[in-house]
Amino acid sequence: MQIELNKVQELLDWTKTKLYLNTNVEQANKRYVKRGQVYNCYFGIGIGNEIQKLRPCIILQNNI
Repeated sequence: MQIELNKVQELLDWTKTKLYLNTNVEQANKRYVKRGQVYNCYFGIGIGNEIQKLRPCIILQNNI
């Protein structure tokens, strides 16, 4: 089985980013998000046809 090195590198980079984001989770919990706001979201590495790059996302529902 051939392993593509660029795919492995992408997975390692995403894992590093995810670990960094997990260290900042306390600050993110304090963030107030309103319905209708637009944020840039990075969806990470996708499998198959999943979204896998930076995309604008809109908040549809409050979590009250």
